[in-house]
Amino acid sequence: MMPINIDVANKKVAVIGGGGIALRKVKRLLEFSAHVVVISPELCEGFTPIIENIKHIKGVYSKEHIIGCFMAIAASSSKDVNEKACNDCREMGILCSRSDISDEGDFTMPAVLKRESLVIGVSTCGCSPALSARIIRELKEKYTKEYGEHVALLGRARKALLQTMEDNAQRKKLLRDIIDMEKEEIMEVISKYE
Repeated sequence: MMPINIDVANKKVAVIGGGGIALRKVKRLLEFSAHVVVISPELCEGFTPIIENIKHIKGVYSKEHIIGCFMAIAASSSKDVNEKACNDCREMGILCSRSDISDEGDFTMPAVLKRESLVIGVSTCGCSPALSARIIRELKEKYTKEYGEHVALLGRARKALLQTMEDNAQRKKLLRDIIDMEKEEIMEVISKYE
């Protein structure tokens, strides 16, 4: 599977299933501002704190539930339901991830470390989600929340440099150099070129 970052903000994403796996997928989608529709007769207790952030269709999955969706995640405890959802998605041109048999879907969701604009995804292509999670735990120790703030400053500096510095070689060099600068130094670059 080819790694890709995809914008789900304000897009309708269906999650079929109401158990723990579905809950983890829903939480991830909400982190990235998706409009989440959960299709399941019941929801596990973990949904209680986020119920106002999702639309819950209380019932058994049917094809009509995914009309207009950008993507879907088949995370039901029923292999038959997951298979039907994946087949319906293919027929309707909707990207689908299948949590029980990852090879049968169009994509998998990597384990993610998110620090504002710094997003690190780790995937074993469905072979060992537990290993992906362990690697993310290890990365959390190195990439603390300060990295997110650093990346935001770098983004602001990059935007200013792209708009004002015409010399490509000089701009490339400065963009490489500011990565290692302290916050105050980056702010000086920003104030000089904004």
